[in-house]
Amino acid sequence: MFLDQGQWSKKTVGLSLLLMTLYSYHAWSYTFLNDDAYISFRYAAHWVDFGELSYNLGERTEGYTNFLWVALLALGYLLGGDIPQLSLYLSIGLAMCAVLGSALYSSSLEHDAQRKVPRVLMTLSLLALSPSFACWSTGGLEVQLFTTCYSLAFILSVRAWQTQELVSRSLRQKLLGGGWAGLALALASMARPEGLLLFAVLGFYRILKLLQTRAWLKSCDYGAIIGFSVIYLPYFIWRYQYYGYIFPNTYYAKVGASGFWAPGIRYVAEFLVFQPWLLIALGLMAYAKMTNKEVSENVNQSRTQNLWLIALLAGLAHCIHVARVGGDFMALHRFLVPLLPLAAIFASKFLLYAPRSTKPSLDRFEQIEDEEHKKQKQLGKDLNQTFLNKALVLRLGFLISLGVMSVFIHKDANRIGSRNGVDSIGWLRQFAEQCATTGQFIQQHTEPQVKLATTAAGALPFYAQRYTLDLLGLNDEWIAHHVPAHGHRPGHTKAAPFRYPIDQKVDLLIYHPSFSKRASRPSSRMKRALNPFGYEWQSYQVPQLQPKWWNVWVKKGIKVDDSLP
Repeated sequence: MFLDQGQWSKKTVGLSLLLMTLYSYHAWSYTFLNDDAYISFRYAAHWVDFGELSYNLGERTEGYTNFLWVALLALGYLLGGDIPQLSLYLSIGLAMCAVLGSALYSSSLEHDAQRKVPRVLMTLSLLALSPSFACWSTGGLEVQLFTTCYSLAFILSVRAWQTQELVSRSLRQKLLGGGWAGLALALASMARPEGLLLFAVLGFYRILKLLQTRAWLKSCDYGAIIGFSVIYLPYFIWRYQYYGYIFPNTYYAKVGASGFWAPGIRYVAEFLVFQPWLLIALGLMAYAKMTNKEVSENVNQSRTQNLWLIALLAGLAHCIHVARVGGDFMALHRFLVPLLPLAAIFASKFLLYAPRSTKPSLDRFEQIEDEEHKKQKQLGKDLNQTFLNKALVLRLGFLISLGVMSVFIHKDANRIGSRNGVDSIGWLRQFAEQCATTGQFIQQHTEPQVKLATTAAGALPFYAQRYTLDLLGLNDEWIAHHVPAHGHRPGHTKAAPFRYPIDQKVDLLIYHPSFSKRASRPSSRMKRALNPFGYEWQSYQVPQLQPKWWNVWVKKGIKVDDSLP
């Protein structure tokens, strides 16, 4: 059961609100919009304005992997919202739902009423102090939508299996339990392709359990299959007919390169270092198993049976997948954030119950009636209270240490630069702002038929509202399917050949946007290569751009004119 009304004391409510406020402040302190997010924004805007779910009008290319996020943004835009701002508010709102839902679910696993409140507060604290979770509560991407769907799908799936074993539940209730789980899994798979990985892991585990008992599929399993199929199959058929490929274009743009395991493993390892509470909880769990100490919730086994084993299997599969693709080039581990709510629920159990195995037992005093033994019993109680006070101090000190660590990580993440091929949040924020300002300049000072070519396929094209050739191929079918992969930067393994944008009659060859404090000169090599094709190096002062000069290759005869409206 969740906390009942009597357990929500003023102190509990106050501490919960304080932790939620801390989380909100932590998240807003990272506030930024990532350049890649604007790719989804462009698809959403085109869907509403022109009825095409496309990057460039007239070209059906699936350059996104977050359909559910694009659909939500499109709905908000249709209702009059500003897409970039809407993405921030949606992300924060979904993240708060994930935080509160995780805290309440962790309390539902607890049988001892006196331990429900500490369980809630510990779960809230771990998520509120997590730099990765706070950072990627913003950014404009689908991270928190997928996190919420992922956690919900996992919890509903486990509960459906548990409900199946209860004789008191009707066939209809068991079918509905599985149906809701299947629906959540379908939504997770439409938010990110990794939702299908969770579906596969849960399905594999379920089949193994059924084989162990020599049983066939049960009511909840049929419900899950129906719930998933009713939503996901029509979506899959539609997108295959619309785009013509089984996988999104981004998949074809990213496959083929090798050498990703090393940076991928480093990425996962750094994530664990940034969440030390998870490592400690795993260590305490291992210690409890080896020493046969009691660290369980001591609850009805139908609610927690194999819960942590399934969670560990799902988390391990997700980490292996992320490591295999090389991690990410963005700081603070957005691809692993979806694991954090379940990890916090798991960790709160072991972090709170770690001292329980060594707590002085009072059992030997229970039958003592004489005065001497009553004194010993009181002494035992005093020792027990001293132990609990020390445990409380230890936990508070641990949480304070997490807070201090979060401050240092925040400062480092907001610097402007890159390390080991990973761009800091400060750099991502600055680059997106520069591209947005430049895109607005292009929209105001060029003709609508002007064509762009750039590796920065997000904010600049979104605000420029011009046809854009994505030189990395995420939104270009030919590059994704015909250019060999190379390099070791995740998501950047293919690029257009030199002649491709020229043959496509691009007017502004932007490549990677060039910004400088003063008008710059091109390299002699690029000048020799592009001048014969009619491209000239131009520099423009862009209002509100920092630094103020934007440098670009412009086709002869194309005007970037300040006099245009």
